[in-house]
Amino acid sequence: MLYSLLLVTVVLVTAAALVTGYIQAQWQTIRHEHGIETLTWQGLRLSARGVHLEHAQLSQRTRAGDHLEVELTGGRLAWKRLLAPWPAQRLTIEQLVVSWTPGTDSLVDDESTSLPNPGQLEAWLRQTPHRMDIASLHLALPCLGETCHEQGSLSWSRPGDSAYPAHLQLSLERGEHQMRLSASADDPGDHLEVLLQLSLDNEPRLHSRHQLDTAGDVLSWQGTLAMGNLPEAPWLLEWLGRWVDFDVSTVPTAPEAMRLGVSWSVELPEERLQQASGELRASLALPAPWPVPGIGLLAGELDLALTGAAGAWTPTGLTGDLLLQPNPNILQALPPELRPSSIRLQASPSPHPSSDQRLSLQMEALARGSSQIELRSDRLLLRALPFSLAFDDANLSLQAPGLLMSPARLDKLEVRARLRGQVDGSKLDLSALPGARLSIAEMAMDSLDLTAQGLQTQLAGLRLVADWQQESWQLQGPAQLSTATLGHPQLQGLSWHWQGQLNAQSTGLDLDGRLGNEAGLGASLLFAQRSAGDTRMELRLDEIFLLAGNPLARSLTAWPATLELNGGRLQAQGQLQLPVNGPLRASGRFSGKGLAGIFDRVEFDGLAAEIDLSVAGERLEAAVTHLEVAQMNPGFSFGPLRFQGRYQAPLEEPAQGRLSWGLARLQVLGGVVTITPGELDLKTWSPAQQLTLRGLDLRELFAAYPAQGLTGTGIIDGQFDLQRSAAGFVIEQGSLAAREPGVLRFDSPQIQALGRTNPAMQFVTEALENFHYQLLTGDIRYDENGLLQLGLRLHGTNPDLERGRPINFNINLEEDIPALLTSLQLSDRVSEIIQRRVQERLGSGAAPVRP
Repeated sequence: MLYSLLLVTVVLVTAAALVTGYIQAQWQTIRHEHGIETLTWQGLRLSARGVHLEHAQLSQRTRAGDHLEVELTGGRLAWKRLLAPWPAQRLTIEQLVVSWTPGTDSLVDDESTSLPNPGQLEAWLRQTPHRMDIASLHLALPCLGETCHEQGSLSWSRPGDSAYPAHLQLSLERGEHQMRLSASADDPGDHLEVLLQLSLDNEPRLHSRHQLDTAGDVLSWQGTLAMGNLPEAPWLLEWLGRWVDFDVSTVPTAPEAMRLGVSWSVELPEERLQQASGELRASLALPAPWPVPGIGLLAGELDLALTGAAGAWTPTGLTGDLLLQPNPNILQALPPELRPSSIRLQASPSPHPSSDQRLSLQMEALARGSSQIELRSDRLLLRALPFSLAFDDANLSLQAPGLLMSPARLDKLEVRARLRGQVDGSKLDLSALPGARLSIAEMAMDSLDLTAQGLQTQLAGLRLVADWQQESWQLQGPAQLSTATLGHPQLQGLSWHWQGQLNAQSTGLDLDGRLGNEAGLGASLLFAQRSAGDTRMELRLDEIFLLAGNPLARSLTAWPATLELNGGRLQAQGQLQLPVNGPLRASGRFSGKGLAGIFDRVEFDGLAAEIDLSVAGERLEAAVTHLEVAQMNPGFSFGPLRFQGRYQAPLEEPAQGRLSWGLARLQVLGGVVTITPGELDLKTWSPAQQLTLRGLDLRELFAAYPAQGLTGTGIIDGQFDLQRSAAGFVIEQGSLAAREPGVLRFDSPQIQALGRTNPAMQFVTEALENFHYQLLTGDIRYDENGLLQLGLRLHGTNPDLERGRPINFNINLEEDIPALLTSLQLSDRVSEIIQRRVQERLGSGAAPVRP
């Protein structure tokens, strides 16, 4: 007997352990599947009549990230029979606290959203307690950037074992005010009837009736909603202001007088809302502004009728006159100057009906603020849900006293345009028709130091596409721009015009086309600027034929006043990059062929050049790959000049750089002057440069030198050390020598007359009348004042004098070179332009220009 009792005990203990282990394992599985973090309870008592629970807490976190916390106090669940406890007779809760925080993935679009059909609803109701009461309900739910707390009570009832009639009442209280939602459902036999009523401080304010019926897989839903006066609006708006995005202080008056009426009759296949078909009518009257969450304050009247088929809803009637004060948050994509403070919309049936199912309307939109915007159309084609609006010919008018669109600042902007396009819930697509134009009194781009007055733009052919969801836009198409005056420190005040392709978008601006001005300058221009601030520009000048005039001189302020070009042709191109967080980068190429003209007091002809320019950060560089001047004439002709080299300088001091060269060669008076390849610092003008003269022909020198009666033959070579001081060029050491014997003849009546009166000079004059030299050397000095000192040593004979005995001469000569050049330039050896410039300088008392 004892052994049997012990065996039974062991079996029972083992079974209890197994059951306990199984329950624990199942509980862990349930916790993991439903994200239950904690579940605790106190004071749980079970009896034949029900369950009593003093306190319980639940914390749950779903896979979507939702966090739910529930705290229950004083819960009682009563049932009719212990063996059949559900559905329960009654559930009472003294206090229920619910806190919910949504996760980042909890809101997911679900296109299969459906309504429960009457059969499903009845089955669900039968599983609920016959009566439920929550005496104190506390809710902590997310609202505008914070957690909002609400408190109230909840009650539920249904008779006996039947699902209908069922009644629900939810009351929320704040201070002395109360909001109560009552719902009741009944099944008279062939359909389901639902009545909803919202009461404020025990006064019914909103009524809604619904009738649902199922025939096969189709749910028929008919209903009405009505709301009249709302004296409780002041405290109701303050209450709702914590939940929806509007500022109660902006409501000018409490909108107590209002009317809303909605009726519908729809059919939903398989209860899917997205596939609804039927009819809907709505009427709204708001005598005073009423806040619409997410949109703004709305006032006015609206009557709307819709017909739906398989989820596509088409308006069949629309009349309205609405005034909207938009919420600033929905206008952030617009520049501040274009954000309206009010928008008025008026709509009525159009006299031009549509051939399809879209509603044809006359519509006018007026936006008022710092800018004035008007849009009118006699024929707008409207389709709703999904929303769509199309128009073939609408008139747009925009006037803005000022507008800042980085990097440009605009004053007195005006747009007059006829438009064609369409707009829906995701996109806007507009095209400008012929006659569309834009004008700006003044535009300034401070980053480029650029201004434009009297800007006119032709908009025909431009297309604007905006994507609301992507928050992007693009304005693209052909455009024509012209300005009465374009201002820049480097430009003369002229009118300019541009024609080409415009591509402006939320990420930047691109211009590609032809640029020209009233001076006849033409170029192709590519301009690009990104929204981050980076700017890129490419400019290629049309080839300029200078016989027809010089448009560069008429266009550029930096063009030297003393430089005139009257022949040849020019070409130039350049690129500029201006990153917002980096140094300026620019490059360009200049080329000229057959150029002829005047620079200061020097005529030149046959100038050809190829020069590459670049700017990188704070450095300027110019590479002279080819420079040649066929002939120059400051009073006597010489040339050609050939040069190849490179120049580098700081951008802030462009004239204080370093010049290097590989070739520097000048032909003058039959000889050649060259400079040894080297480098020169223009800031200190060091080191001194050695000039070499080879092959100067005395015949050409005496032909150019204005000394009456002096002629001769011979070839001269020389070397000079050229330096520059603050006052001008200096030659401290220089020498020259005849390459071979030659002849000097000086036949001057004035000198001969001097010799007859001075016996010492008579021998000199007679010797120089036909002097055959075997040696000719000399020393040269040239000072800052332009004084040339030449010390000549001559060894030779005059065959006609004293039987050709040897004669040695030491002659010191001085010549004021600036004065000499001035005398040459007052003669007919140079053009009238140079003669006039010399005369003007002499007349003003200016000193001759030092070479």
